[in-house]
Amino acid sequence: MSMFLKLKDGKYLETSTWKSVSTPNNPVTKNLYIPGINGVSSMDIYITDTNQVISYCKKKWRQSSLWLVGFQRVNKRIKLCDVIWLLDGEPVVQSIDKTHVEKICNFVSCHVYMCGLDPLPWNKFYKDAQRYGWKQEDWHHLLSEDSEEECNDSDDSDWNPDEEDEEDEEDEDEY
Repeated sequence: MSMFLKLKDGKYLETSTWKSVSTPNNPVTKNLYIPGINGVSSMDIYITDTNQVISYCKKKWRQSSLWLVGFQRVNKRIKLCDVIWLLDGEPVVQSIDKTHVEKICNFVSCHVYMCGLDPLPWNKFYKDAQRYGWKQEDWHHLLSEDSEEECNDSDDSDWNPDEEDEEDEEDEDEY
């Protein structure tokens, strides 16, 4: 199915031919444009309202389904952060201006994860995903484990050592 996207230069891209046109002959798909870099190469991401991602990097266009979005290195003191696009099961890391984080969160209709300040081993995750045939749910399970552990740790915070001492005293009185 062909889509027309409005590009950053004001022209339109027809996705079936990857040709730039000045006037589209079909309706233009609503999208969010995110500029950034992938390694040392510039990378442009266009996210459609149907969770399709059109990316342009190293003079190549690519269309993929967006499975989930992750953010890492999001910090008040640093201007840039990383967004991880899981595109058809392949993680693609893009460094972006952190002002785009909220725009992305408000636009996408998939799971969004905050992955912390330290970069995660995405290449290792991807190799495991290929080896074991991960599906979208497996990626969600991987990234949601941290948040579940935090929830479980908070359950332990209800423990009060004074209560245990009182129970021990009661047990001693019985003997």
